[in-house]
Amino acid sequence: MRDPADPKDGDPEKDNNLFTENLISLGKLKYVQGTARPNVDCILCSIFERDPAVVSPVVWEDDQMMVVMNLYPYNPGHCMVVPRTHFERLYDLPADLVSYLFTIVQKVQRAQEIAFKCVGWNVGINDGDCSGQSIKHVHVQVVPRFKSELGFIDIIGKTRVMPIQLDQAMEMLKEAYNSLE
Repeated sequence: MRDPADPKDGDPEKDNNLFTENLISLGKLKYVQGTARPNVDCILCSIFERDPAVVSPVVWEDDQMMVVMNLYPYNPGHCMVVPRTHFERLYDLPADLVSYLFTIVQKVQRAQEIAFKCVGWNVGINDGDCSGQSIKHVHVQVVPRFKSELGFIDIIGKTRVMPIQLDQAMEMLKEAYNSLE
């Protein structure tokens, strides 16, 4: 129970426990724990194969790469660029595939800029044990960033609010990506 006389009560800079019981991403927690994760060897390979057991939020694909929406996005338009061939580690990719991977990352950035008017990006790869890699298939996260993204709920609730649905973001990104071809 909160004490209204406590000077730190309600101040996110002083109280790290605000809303800890109210703002929870249950869907992601179940996925991370494995209870909501499809029983497949590799979820990204299953997306390529159009396995009906997995959601396939495909933005774009060719014979070497695929761009898919992140089902648990940090920001609208957050997606992943994924080689079709299964490699667990970045250093296993042939140099030409690494080059092509980042060519697609650049195109995704341009598409995100068109679709969402973002002003920056976080581009990253979690590679190997203890890196935070939850899918053991090389993929590059491309997260659009915005000047105004830090809002009240982000600070107070220590959570993120998505202003649009995943399917809406996917359609906007597809349209922008295809306009670049």
